[in-house]
Amino acid sequence: GGAGGNGSLALCLSSRRNMCINKRVLRESDREGIDSACRSLTASWALEARKKKSGRGGPPGGSGTAAARGGDDENCCTYFDQFREAGEAISMPSGIYDLESLKEWGKGRGWCPYYLTRQAINHANVLCFNYQYMLDPKV
Repeated sequence: GGAGGNGSLALCLSSRRNMCINKRVLRESDREGIDSACRSLTASWALEARKKKSGRGGPPGGSGTAAARGGDDENCCTYFDQFREAGEAISMPSGIYDLESLKEWGKGRGWCPYYLTRQAINHANVLCFNYQYMLDPKV
């Protein structure tokens, strides 16, 4: 978990480029490439296409096999899929989480740190982020 804390939750927000732990996505060299690769694995249209192709209701790959290889299945992001499977029950212990500790915490559970942080901000007492998050809704 995060270092320190007194019942409070402090999180750093950042881009996919800074928070991604999926080896396939990280092969991209720039922010736009990483964003595009992530969306191609996590967008609702991509999830529906995989579901139709696999003929099953759940995410492909079963429970954690690709995560053990670094979430690098070419057709999915197992970190994102396992995060979705865990659902709303996900909660983070109190503490102070910088980018590296968020990545470590997510990787240790097989969950995507980017989407985990997006959900956890609803429970955080303190958020640290670049001022561009305030100015540009697309960030």
